[in-house]
Amino acid sequence: LMISLLCEGYLAAQRYEDAMALLDENMAAFERDGRVSFLPDHLRLRAELLLHLAPDAHDEALALLALATATARSHGARSLELRAALSAARLLRSLGRDGEARDRVAAAYAGFTEGFDDPDLVEARDVLS
Repeated sequence: LMISLLCEGYLAAQRYEDAMALLDENMAAFERDGRVSFLPDHLRLRAELLLHLAPDAHDEALALLALATATARSHGARSLELRAALSAARLLRSLGRDGEARDRVAAAYAGFTEGFDDPDLVEARDVLS
């Protein structure tokens, strides 16, 4: 969680290289030690950082986001799945692929039954409308 929060802070401060270095320093150790509960969020952050560092890396970012979504789904981490799907949707919409963006968000949004005032769920509804 702390790595995700620090990366979010670096992202907000536009310190993209620092955030990527933080992920690089920690992800291998997390995987080695079996601490993978935040792996989907780390993959999502890596994709977002990649787009800031290499704006034309759409395919690689979408692949990371698909892996983040699938990993979150396999862990039963619905909120992390939705966050990854929303990141993918933002990228897809910027590429003019609105239908694909809606499909990704719809799959992640479908299982929620409460908390609809959560900012991620509000954004999901906007994508779906």
